[in-house]
Amino acid sequence: MARYLLHLAGDVHQPLHSVNMFNSKHKTGDLGGNLVQIITTPSTNSTKINLHAYMDSMAGLQSFTERMSRPFTDIQTAQVADMASKFTKEYPVSSFVQSQIDNNNYHDWIV
Repeated sequence: MARYLLHLAGDVHQPLHSVNMFNSKHKTGDLGGNLVQIITTPSTNSTKINLHAYMDSMAGLQSFTERMSRPFTDIQTAQVADMASKFTKEYPVSSFVQSQIDNNNYHDWIV
């Protein structure tokens, strides 16, 4: 359940999951940026990707070649464990206000 809630909270903050652009090129919408191609390496005019995938990659902070497929390899499992360790060190449970932790109104903590 926690995995699903983390995924949902992350998706809710990805702006292209809740919008559709309509214009003369995309008369029925751009499918949340999936039909919009961008170039992420302007100097070489390369690395074309759709806008939605770019935003899903944390706006380029995660390399497109680093995206993890399932099932995880031992190396990927170690990378996830390392990320989790860094996250819990940076944001220990003690840094959260108990009333925020106890709040079951998901709208409050998503917005």
